[in-house]
Amino acid sequence: MNILCALTGSPLPPRCVAAAIGRPDKAERRILRITHLRRAGSVAEALADVPQELPAGPPRVEVLLETSDYIGGPVMTGELETMARLQFKDRLGRWVRRQWEIIPLQAVPGDRIGDTEWKADVSRRVILAALVSLGLAGRLKIRPSLPLAAAFQDGLASLREHRPRSEEELNPNEDLALAVALVAWWFSLREEGTSRILK
Repeated sequence: MNILCALTGSPLPPRCVAAAIGRPDKAERRILRITHLRRAGSVAEALADVPQELPAGPPRVEVLLETSDYIGGPVMTGELETMARLQFKDRLGRWVRRQWEIIPLQAVPGDRIGDTEWKADVSRRVILAALVSLGLAGRLKIRPSLPLAAAFQDGLASLREHRPRSEEELNPNEDLALAVALVAWWFSLREEGTSRILK
């Protein structure tokens, strides 16, 4: 079973990493469950909730890395690549690695999807549309008891405004909303079989 993660950076000081972690529901694969929301000072801390092992063995982890300038995309990519090389002992005492796939991208205004040398530009409207679509269809499940669930809802309300804003108008919770939206968007692409557009 694949685990889907998204990392975004805080638009406001103090700079930090926001992470959303989700996976298809065990019983109903068309439902996406967001299992963790976290803010942290580093990539390793942000992804601390990713399990090392699942019943079928080490999970395949797909990480969407939103590479806005204030995050420092190449630095965070380096941190992820270091994590991918780490080994741990499984239940049988064997040294194994999780399978990491890093997908750098940048959420941009407008409706265009394009590729550059090391990342893809993806429309924020497209990303948010996927989140809203899953939510309206009852296919996105976020536990209200998650510590940052309310912050996600607050950030989503402002992120959906689709208008340029000054730094004073930015909502500090937009990083969480964008992280969840990225996971929902990637889940939808994988379901449609079109995620290869970013390869």
